[in-house]
Amino acid sequence: MSMLSRGQYSFYPVVSSTEPAFNSTLGSSGLYALESTTAPERDYDGPSGRAVRLASKAADDFSVIFGTSDIVATSSGAMLILGGTVETFRVRPEATHVMVFSSTDVEVNVMIGYGQ
Repeated sequence: MSMLSRGQYSFYPVVSSTEPAFNSTLGSSGLYALESTTAPERDYDGPSGRAVRLASKAADDFSVIFGTSDIVATSSGAMLILGGTVETFRVRPEATHVMVFSSTDVEVNVMIGYGQ
């Protein structure tokens, strides 16, 4: 019998961080660190199987881009997320930030973890 890798399990939050979940609060666009060793600490334990869960309660659609701290809010290369949904993304280790943006003020819950 083979063991599953952590990326094959159902989504579960990072337990080694002091704040694995947070809400986007910068209005119509904001850049948020997925990894940080300063407060609030968000730290993945290992390089593989990384996942980010995005959830919004409002019906407002929004877009996201995963990357580094120099991400720019643009529709080119962005993924459109329908409002009121929950989506989980596998992300590469070099994706240390997420840009959340919309044509209206939107609040999105972001949780880092593993699985799908």
